[in-house]
Amino acid sequence: MFKSLATLLASALVLAACASGTDFARPSAANVTVGVSTEQDVIARFGAPGRRQGGIAPKPTPEQIAKVTSPFDPMPVEGSFARLDYD
Repeated sequence: MFKSLATLLASALVLAACASGTDFARPSAANVTVGVSTEQDVIARFGAPGRRQGGIAPKPTPEQIAKVTSPFDPMPVEGSFARLDYD
């Protein structure tokens, strides 16, 4: 009897904790423009990322460019990049 009452109370407490949360409004990505927005702009808009990776991409070879056959393929371009991952 005591175990089922404790289980019932624990379940009610968990459900009450879940129901008391607030809605999270995700910031819109509409103001982020590829080639225009800087890393600092993105961090100011969305906050600090969970992980960051960056580097420099070398000038693509003609063979790499020829591999792009679809608008959904990544386009090889020269320049620096930053990847910001938000969990």
